[in-house]
Amino acid sequence: MKRLRTVLRESHVAAVTIAVLMFWTIVVSINAVFGPLAGIASYLLKAILILDIPSFDVAYQLYLINSGLYLLNLISLLGAAWAFSRWVYGVGPVGALRQYGKRIPRRKHA
Repeated sequence: MKRLRTVLRESHVAAVTIAVLMFWTIVVSINAVFGPLAGIASYLLKAILILDIPSFDVAYQLYLINSGLYLLNLISLLGAAWAFSRWVYGVGPVGALRQYGKRIPRRKHA
């Protein structure tokens, strides 16, 4: 009976799992960056429209809290991808995907 690690290494499941985790890491990092930027843009637009310093309202605090939650999610996704790829392939997620990409048969379509 084969060990789970070797079965995952021989199948496509481990590489697809790492790729999905890395994809969601990218999506969450974009959301973590653009959340506060939207709050800053909203604050600056308000300042321009009323020609004064607007009050620091609850909406901007919610942007910051939401961004913090996205950063925690980013750290957990990246950690999961790293731990899983180290467990299966013995290298980080990018190295695991690069190593797996070399095994995929290439076809030339002319």
